[in-house]
Amino acid sequence: MPYLSGEVVYSLRCSLLHQGNPNIDGKHNINFSLVIEKKNEFDMYVDASSCGNNERTYRVSIRRLCCILCWTVEEYYKNNRNKFDFFNYKIVDIDAERKMIDDAYKRIDELFKGNK
Repeated sequence: MPYLSGEVVYSLRCSLLHQGNPNIDGKHNINFSLVIEKKNEFDMYVDASSCGNNERTYRVSIRRLCCILCWTVEEYYKNNRNKFDFFNYKIVDIDAERKMIDDAYKRIDELFKGNK
């Protein structure tokens, strides 16, 4: 695959988790550059790929790769909860929880201001 396909992302995930390196295929000459970059306002990160001379090259933002993996896992979990009923497990969106708590405190503050 000359582009960062789902197959490549999954292979990279497996190689990183199980072997500790980005070598996804022993049969082909595949080069990975994992790019570190700061979080940006729109969560848009650039990847690049090229193919030629019996070689594939990928330049992948680690931040984007982690986002793809997290989003994929979350969607899979949401769509297949029945496969996870053998243990007590859930995904917690801490930002959503914090916002809910902050909103509750704001409502309480507004109630107390109205009683003065």
